Amino acid sequence: MLQFFALLSGLLLSVQAGLNGKLKVAVGSPVMAAIISFVVGLFFLVVAAIVRKDALPTAKTWAGIHPTLYIGGLLGALYVASATVIFPKLGALQTTGLVVAGQMIASFAIDHFGLLGMPVQSFNVYRACAAVLLLAGVWLSGYKPA
Repeated sequence: MLQFFALLSGLLLSVQAGLNGKLKVAVGSPVMAAIISFVVGLFFLVVAAIVRKDALPTAKTWAGIHPTLYIGGLLGALYVASATVIFPKLGALQTTGLVVAGQMIASFAIDHFGLLGMPVQSFNVYRACAAVLLLAGVWLSGYKPA
């Protein structure tokens, strides 16, 4: 079941990038398109929090959060803004393939070294084959025969 939701998340990420690319054209700016995307997302997250009756973090909780943990928001903003520009130029398949390849490379390091508090899952021949196949797929997705 988790695999299904991961697959669905990837599907929605590609749709989001395509819609944000069109939004960039409509508003004339990748940064404004990203802002609009985040404002809409924030609205629905606030509604979800209200429906779920999630409590706001206390001042003590906020004070206890290490500042580096906020970098995730920055990285999300950078992804959305850059995908907004790249997606219409490279196309859905090439952009998504490269994004997934980048995620896979980072994931190898996170797993192998146990970064970000993740359990160690050593790099092995099967993971190397997965990387080669994925990178070959990305290369083929952009290949244009003469």
